[in-house]
Amino acid sequence: MGWRFISGTLVDDASSNKDLGNPALIERWKLNGSYKIPAFNWLDLAASYKFKDRTWLTVGVNNILDKEPPLGAGLSDIDFGPGFYNTYDSLGRALYANLQFQF
Repeated sequence: MGWRFISGTLVDDASSNKDLGNPALIERWKLNGSYKIPAFNWLDLAASYKFKDRTWLTVGVNNILDKEPPLGAGLSDIDFGPGFYNTYDSLGRALYANLQFQF
């Protein structure tokens, strides 16, 4: 069982860094609901089985609860919101299998 956690964050324009922040845009971010992104948690599950001395099978599920990423409106026509940049699990639930041989 795995647990992935991303803490909450504010939009870059809220930064106190003068090269990054833009206080004039903060009200617009708040109006479109993208000023603050809450913390996110995902659960993953995997199991392994050893067939013989040198053969293993691993199967698993990432994002077992199929939690959607946060999406937020941008301030331009070409901005796809925070879920687009792969910080968050944008693909949803994913199944995988791995067969490993050791020679």
